[in-house]
Amino acid sequence: MYKRQALTFAAENGQVELTALLLERGANLETRTRSGLNALLLAAQYDQSEMVDQLLFKGADPNATDRGGRTGLMIAAYRGHIGPTELLVFNGASVRRLDAKGKTALIHAADSGKSPNIARLLITQGAQINRRSPDGASALIWASGGGHADMVTELLSHGAEINAQDNSGLTALMEAVNAGSSETVKALLKHGADTAIKNDEGMTALAIAIKQDNEKLQALLTDR
Repeated sequence: MYKRQALTFAAENGQVELTALLLERGANLETRTRSGLNALLLAAQYDQSEMVDQLLFKGADPNATDRGGRTGLMIAAYRGHIGPTELLVFNGASVRRLDAKGKTALIHAADSGKSPNIARLLITQGAQINRRSPDGASALIWASGGGHADMVTELLSHGAEINAQDNSGLTALMEAVNAGSSETVKALLKHGADTAIKNDEGMTALAIAIKQDNEKLQALLTDR
């Protein structure tokens, strides 16, 4: 039967003193759980800032990855954990690294929409705001597709390309319509999103709203 290593258990639960003792006794920082997470990745996932700090001080690799190529920074950014994110960024974690699916930490943050502050931090530390995932979607498109209006506003304030299209011709505005998010649509329109752009199926954002029978979004898109 699989038995969890003491270090990963301690890291996940924020047991700093136990972790220090285990490391003094030679515990391996790269010990992994069954799912492929080491102590630092677990600490980032469970918002254990003090633990992240301790592990980094003890020499944990800030760019270690799980089986999907996600770093602790990507995990913390997606979950909206600002403490671990700051510690990782300022201790050598790459803001431009890609996971196995071609997503950056900024795209992970935009996808979840949990912390515009994390997006701001990543951008100020060199994250490429208009970097695309393999499907052609930028952080702005990911945020819009999730209906994350505050994240969209943050990204736009840093120069995100508002009318960029993914590999299917979808814009952030179209994705916001797909998400049924009136607040996100409003934010994009306020910043000048082009309503005339068509996707690969020849549909505008308004056409998508009509297809979805969303009268509220139809009104927003025609009242310009």
